[in-house]
Amino acid sequence: IFGLSIGLTTFLLIALFIQYELNWDRFHEKSNRIYRLQTQAHLANGDQYWNQVGFPFGIKLKEMYGEIEDVVVTRPVWGEFLSTSEKLTFYEERGLYAQQSYFDVFTVKFTEGSPESALIEPYSILLSESLRQKYFGDEKALGKFIKSNNRYELKVTGVYEDYPENSSLEADYISPIQLIEINYGGTLNEQWDNFSFFTYLLVNDKANLDILKNKVASFLSEAEQMKNNGTKYTLWLNPLVKVHLVPDPASQGFITIVYLFSFVGVFALLLASINFMNLTTAYSANRAKEIAIKKVVGSSRISLGIQFIFESLLISFLSLIIALFLTELVLPYFSSVVSRPLDLDFVGNWRFFILVLGITTLTGFLSGSYPAFYLSKFNPVKALKSSAAFANAKSPLRKILVTVQFVISSMLILSTLVIYKQFDYMKNKDLGFDKEQVIYAGINPEKNGLSRKFEIIQTKLGQVSGVVHSTVSFNIPFLGSSGTNLQWEGAEPEQTINSRYNFVGYDFIETFGLQIIQGRNFSRDIASDSVEACIINETATATFNWDNAVGKKITFWGKDYYV
Repeated sequence: IFGLSIGLTTFLLIALFIQYELNWDRFHEKSNRIYRLQTQAHLANGDQYWNQVGFPFGIKLKEMYGEIEDVVVTRPVWGEFLSTSEKLTFYEERGLYAQQSYFDVFTVKFTEGSPESALIEPYSILLSESLRQKYFGDEKALGKFIKSNNRYELKVTGVYEDYPENSSLEADYISPIQLIEINYGGTLNEQWDNFSFFTYLLVNDKANLDILKNKVASFLSEAEQMKNNGTKYTLWLNPLVKVHLVPDPASQGFITIVYLFSFVGVFALLLASINFMNLTTAYSANRAKEIAIKKVVGSSRISLGIQFIFESLLISFLSLIIALFLTELVLPYFSSVVSRPLDLDFVGNWRFFILVLGITTLTGFLSGSYPAFYLSKFNPVKALKSSAAFANAKSPLRKILVTVQFVISSMLILSTLVIYKQFDYMKNKDLGFDKEQVIYAGINPEKNGLSRKFEIIQTKLGQVSGVVHSTVSFNIPFLGSSGTNLQWEGAEPEQTINSRYNFVGYDFIETFGLQIIQGRNFSRDIASDSVEACIINETATATFNWDNAVGKKITFWGKDYYV
């Protein structure tokens, strides 16, 4: 009972995790018909897969192909300050710009307002229930105003239920996508080469997906607006329900983790079942006389077999009750390990528990089937004469089961060691910069006098006890990145690569502890540094085939920068 309970507990914990991962984004009613439009860029240093596309791509595809019922274009807000008072001012990181069609494609449950007119007004905002509570307490938020970045007021035109945690669309609040034009200028419909938008297509359920995928793939090669672009692109459709586990063909790490967990869960249960089967068979000698007497008084092999299978099922369900108790006990710790909000919801997750009952029944039946067969065939005369004969009986199947048990145990132990060493490596790997004791905050000052305001902020930070260095930058390692196509000195005219870039302050190198291995850092005393200097990493140097990078030129956005 104890062994089977531990095996079932392990299986239950892992099954809850796998179910959570496989149900990512499935709460949307049309999830099986939603596809994310993604890009495969063919570059000089190999193909790259991007999750984003240009703003007009999806809109044009809908105009051209009737298989596409609807399209919605979104883009993260990338963080901004929201406030209803000086006290209630917070930096919100999980905002989303979206079109009105968002509510025709995705399932959003409104508690205030309605989806029909939610994002019609350009200066409007939708709040999640948690944000409504944060800024307005128990009051209704509909029709009230919230300030964005201390610049303009946004009218609350709706409140919606918080998304489940297993959603690839992170949206604590949603604003109209027209606000991008207001904040950054430019016309969205002309931004063909700005690959910063997430586009989702709602495909007709009768559409031939293979034909549609071929049409979508060739779209950019035929588009007039992209014919003069040096880089060639292929578009492809990624099902929404697979976006989390397989974001693109080059990033399949997470689906591998799910497979690995599945492997561990199944083999842990198998190990416990084999253990139960072995113990039952091993202790069969103790019941030899019981079986013999029952046979003498008329019990058949079938009735004895049913008895042992029933006993096995009884033990399995008793083990399940204990396993459910143990699962409830350790679930908070397991949830923190896998960073997922897992719970045992008997009512809301009834399908899962029917599956668990079915597996427990199957486990009990299979685990009891061999002992039932083995014990019910005892010869009553021999059993009554000497039960020791049965204790010493050599069972080929038992030998096989013991061998299998050791093999599975060895595999699980080795897998655990490998996984531990891999996590330890990831945790302690030298990333090329210092990440400890570095804290950050988002800043959205007015564009006028931007550099002067940064200098004032840095001066004030320098007066804080304990602050060794401070700097500003457009992005932070692992917390956002920007990319662009660039050319380099010595490249062929058609050669381009997509490179991550960052705009940084003078003290960025010191603050993050980067090591300069060629040349020098940016200097406040050299005026040209602020307009045409750049620092590149070792990977870029190797990609460009430069032995000495100092003084060499790279070009992007039509401007030359010198290393």
